[in-house]
Parts: sequence; structure tokens; C-alpha cells
Amino acid sequence: MGRPNQAARLQGAGGCDVFYAVASYVRNGAQLCDIVNPDGALVYVGCTVVNGQSNKINAPSPPWAGDLLPGKYPLVVAMYRSLGRAPIVLGKVDNASINYTSGAVASDEDDDAVITKTELGDVAIANDKSKLVFKDTNSGGDIVIEPERNLKVQLADGASMRVSSGGDASDGPVLAAPYVSRDDEIVTLLKQIVEWINTMTATQGRPAFPPFEGALGILNVDLADVKSAVLALSSKTGG
Repeated sequence: MGRPNQAARLQGAGGCDVFYAVASYVRNGAQLCDIVNPDGALVYVGCTVVNGQSNKINAPSPPWAGDLLPGKYPLVVAMYRSLGRAPIVLGKVDNASINYTSGAVASDEDDDAVITKTELGDVAIANDKSKLVFKDTNSGGDIVIEPERNLKVQLADGASMRVSSGGDASDGPVLAAPYVSRDDEIVTLLKQIVEWINTMTATQGRPAFPPFEGALGILNVDLADVKSAVLALSSKTGG
């Protein structure tokens, strides 16, 4: 019997190894990777990624040009399987999209400057240029979201979002549409007031009745009529 080649020996031995992910792509709903060992001697194509929906490798799209330029390809850990089957990619060795600080705790004034920085105790998720960081207690315990473009929250019909402070979420943001309608009424009445004053001044008399009696009907604002029913907020103010 012939002597098995290097790939066959490694696969038969089992275990894991570190590879460069030179390409990552989706096929039939699954994330796959093409991987190359650091010395370039072994190449595996179409390796399945564990939990590929959230475990993003973010290697360049194929085809691979055959180079192994430093910093271009993420390092991944892959587990060998039985003979003749491609390894399974477990994940990246480290997340190159996350920058770690030296351990200094940022002040409130520095929050914007360190929004993408993470301490070693933080949990960080990066997908391309979008980042989600769960800060540990020493870093303030915040949850930081940095989207590449927009942050979209999509709720089902009838659902709501609650942002409370000390358990209180009795208030909410004022919606623009009801206030626009109310302001249109006020502007209309103000124009009538101006016209009435001009008429009174010009005639040195007084009209039988002011034409702005309707103002009494819009003086009171019902909070339920202008408050968002979808987003509830704390009524706490600054100070």
C-alpha cells in the first residue's frame, strides 16, 4: 500500500489546526470558507463554518489569487474530519475588527472617542464595519452599538419599546404629526387675530364678535393625543 500524503495523514490524525481564511462566501444558505495553512502547503475549499449565520469570518470573496499577504486574511481554527472530507471552521483566532485598549477606564467625556475600543473583559461582535460591544463592569457596563450606516429597530404590529429609568417609563416622545396639525390651527387663528386687529384699527370700531373664539378649543393638550404609543420613555429630566 502506498504511503499516504501529508493531507491524508493530518486528516486521519484528527485534531485542529490554524489556517488563513482566503475566501468566505455563502452557498445554499450556508457560510463556507476556503482555507490555507500558514506555509501554503494545504488548501481546503468549501469548508463549512460553525454557526455561520452569526460567526462571520469576513475573508475576501473568491477567487483566491494565491497570495498570503500579512493582514489580508483572517486566521481561523479548523477541525479535521474523517478522511476525504473538508475540515469544519470553528471561528477566527481573534477579531481584527475590534481594537483593545490598554486597560484604562474611559471617562464619560471620552465615550465617543472609545466607542469601538474594548477591554479584555468586554464581549464584542463585529460584522464588517458594524460593531456591538457589551462593556464589562470596569468599563462602565454599557452596551455600545456602532452601525456602519443606520440603526433600524423593526417591531411587530402592536409591539412597543420601553426605555425606563428606575422602573419608570410613563412618558414618551411627542409625535410630530399631531403637533403639526395643532400648529396649523394656531397659525390660522393668529392670522385671524391680526386681521381683526387691523380691521378694528382701521375702522376705529369693534367687530360684533372676535373671529378667533375657536382658540379656546385648542388650549389644552392631552398627552395621550401626542405621545408615541410605540416608544415609552422615562419622564426623568436632566439636572
